[in-house]
Amino acid sequence: MHRSVLPSTLALTTLLMACGQNNTGLPSSSSQTVGQINLSSLSTLKRDQLKTQVAQAKKGEDSLRASAVTGTETANLLYIYQYDGVYEAQAVNVATNEVKTLVRSTQPIDSISGTADGSRFVLSMRGAQSFDIYELIGGQLIQVTNDSVDDVRLSASTTLGTVAWQRNDPAGQRVRLVQNFTGARQSFDITSTDGTVVSPGVSGDGSAVSLIEVAAGGTSSAVGVYFPGSGAYVDVITKAGSALRDSSVSNYGQRVTWLENAKNVYFYDANGVNNHLVASSNAQMRRPAIDPSGRVVSVAENGTGTYQGYVFNVEDATQQAVGLPQGEHDAYTWSAPAVTRSGTPSQVLKAAGNTVTVGALTLQVPAGAVERDTVIRSETRDLGDIAPQYDFGGVSALKAPVTVSFTVDSTRLPSGMTLADYDVYVNGTLVPNVTRASSSVSFQTATLGTVELASRTPWLETGSGTRNVIVPSTPDETMPQSVTPGQIQAQSFPAGSCADQLQKAINTIKTALREHWSVKLNIAKCKQQPHSLEIVVVNMNKPFKNDLVYRSSTDASKPIQLISLKDLASGASAEAAINGFPWGPEEARGSAYTSVYADKGFWVGTTHARGQVLKVRNDGKPEYMFAMAAPNNLNVQAATFPSSEYTAKTYDSRFNYTLVGSTTSIIRKDGTCNPNLPTTETPDRWSAIGFGNNRIVMVSSRGGRGEVTTTRALCDVFLGLNATSGAIRLDGGSAAGLWFKDRVLNPLAFNNPDRYLVGGGLRQIASAVVFKR
Repeated sequence: MHRSVLPSTLALTTLLMACGQNNTGLPSSSSQTVGQINLSSLSTLKRDQLKTQVAQAKKGEDSLRASAVTGTETANLLYIYQYDGVYEAQAVNVATNEVKTLVRSTQPIDSISGTADGSRFVLSMRGAQSFDIYELIGGQLIQVTNDSVDDVRLSASTTLGTVAWQRNDPAGQRVRLVQNFTGARQSFDITSTDGTVVSPGVSGDGSAVSLIEVAAGGTSSAVGVYFPGSGAYVDVITKAGSALRDSSVSNYGQRVTWLENAKNVYFYDANGVNNHLVASSNAQMRRPAIDPSGRVVSVAENGTGTYQGYVFNVEDATQQAVGLPQGEHDAYTWSAPAVTRSGTPSQVLKAAGNTVTVGALTLQVPAGAVERDTVIRSETRDLGDIAPQYDFGGVSALKAPVTVSFTVDSTRLPSGMTLADYDVYVNGTLVPNVTRASSSVSFQTATLGTVELASRTPWLETGSGTRNVIVPSTPDETMPQSVTPGQIQAQSFPAGSCADQLQKAINTIKTALREHWSVKLNIAKCKQQPHSLEIVVVNMNKPFKNDLVYRSSTDASKPIQLISLKDLASGASAEAAINGFPWGPEEARGSAYTSVYADKGFWVGTTHARGQVLKVRNDGKPEYMFAMAAPNNLNVQAATFPSSEYTAKTYDSRFNYTLVGSTTSIIRKDGTCNPNLPTTETPDRWSAIGFGNNRIVMVSSRGGRGEVTTTRALCDVFLGLNATSGAIRLDGGSAAGLWFKDRVLNPLAFNNPDRYLVGGGLRQIASAVVFKR
């Protein structure tokens, strides 16, 4: 469904309490008994005693470091990302550069930590009075603290057993340490008689907590490590006249990092490496963090407003950039040991120039194309054409053009077509000056994003796999009429437009459907801007089995288990499928409610599946229904009608088998476009389904930024294909998807912001309308 934004925390708190989820039965910081730990009264160990303390903490616990070294754990780097007044807590896998958004809010998010398996997170976010601590479990935010004191700079172990954060108490800054955070919590305030205690860092195993002591008046700062198990405290370094902050510590307290004067990152090793400089920059650096294994330090650098993430391997002094979205990054933490290897990843654009290979595609990168070595993310998607769609993320605009070349599979060319019939598009824009060889193309571009071939010659692919050129001709059937006040006139479209080419393809489509059950249309005017649509046509004269498929959950309040369109369609052995209507909780609780990583939901629109009534909409919003009768051995039977007929039960009761309600009709029963469609609107990704002249037509928007569709553009498709018995709009945004044969035709591109809600460009959805043999 669409991207959503957190409500104000006051509203969120009210919502959670109304749901009986105010604090999972655990007391907040304002009411919980809090113990006291004063660093000034502890027996302080010297730095040379740290090695002994580490050895004691580490004894019998070598398995965690061993798993980190062999790379058997998932490595996520968590951080805060800010852009256009929006704050996101995100996770990036440093081995694959796959980015996921965990929480999105218009309220500032200060910091986040999470479990190694990604099932549970704890974060600091601005609340009604101040920054408060929240848990994120199963897509639900649960408030932990709620008072007037800012709780910030949070850090936690990878099990969330030990959590610490900085409390900006008016009586003096201190660190709140909570042990057994996921159970019967024990809380302590760590203070110092000599000054304030700030910037805690909790080791991945929870055995050590790094701290910064700031002397009264700020004359000096000190880095130390507290061991909750033994109560020992180790002084690591004290510096006069320097601002030390943002400490972090690896497992067993073995290695400690901190930021000095906002421009230098240091680490100390209990095994003898003293105050090693990890990174230095003339630009401002932010919140470094060492991973649980102690091998890798992450840091954000702000170079004149351009933020870049880096990870440094402290064991072999190598570094790599991390592919992150463009924007402001801060507050790095690790939820698992880093599995990145030393050296430079293969998919990196080097400032000095290099060659990058992605499948059958090669990028020749000249010197100066990027200011600094930049990691890129890439996906290769076989969408059934003569070359895959290549998608790149991590960099868009380049300082100098790169040369792109890739091979094609000539065996997939439709009969009578050659490579000369194809053009190259980058992010939906036609690329000029393409060089074509017998089985390859090459070109230059100063923009990276979605790279694909598209044929100027319209053609279609059948469900059986044959590929036929579309021969334009005048349709041999009565075309739709345009109804205007007092006049009925033949519908006409601009020459060469998407609707015009669809109309002239009808005869070829009908010929193909005499033998085959379904076809996918490949018409550049429809696939590229401004329509940006994938189109599949299903033959209603074939005995397709129709169904609305979904997966049930055991949660009575959220009976739908959300899964991807790929899983829904392939699980049903569908030849063609499209996403269904929106689901809750977003729709039911307003657009301000978030469903971060939601895995369950509930029905919103009127819905029937296999004759069972799953939902009848009762919020007063008018609907238009798309419905189909139970499968038979002859054909597919469909109907559309308004909700007034559904409520009055004046519609044909045969159409109770598969039924989907929508708040937006595209084509009305009289064969015309919905007159209430907006004349101006912000384009978006949309899906729609309709029928007419023995054809079911399914359309869905393609996926890059800028490749989006208006509701009126959907109407053009149904009119152009003479499918004018009725059509409705389905869910849109990141949920829009269309399946044909064995693939999703329109996965989200890297440069689509919604992509970061999901893995691999496929959103989890509630349901799909499917057609199977």
